[in-house]
Amino acid sequence: MNTYKLVVQTIQNGKITGNASLSVGANSTMEARQKFMASHPPTATKKYKIVACAKQ
Repeated sequence: MNTYKLVVQTIQNGKITGNASLSVGANSTMEARQKFMASHPPTATKKYKIVACAKQ
């Protein structure tokens, strides 16, 4: 398993409200993205956009 760094934008009511950088343990970039999206489901007013995903 590898560590992947994700850069994520928080979008609230159609506006970008923040950026975050975090690390996820996964076997591929796709799995890292899926793990993040599974633990951060979109809501009616807030969603997340993965801007970058790279192996550490």
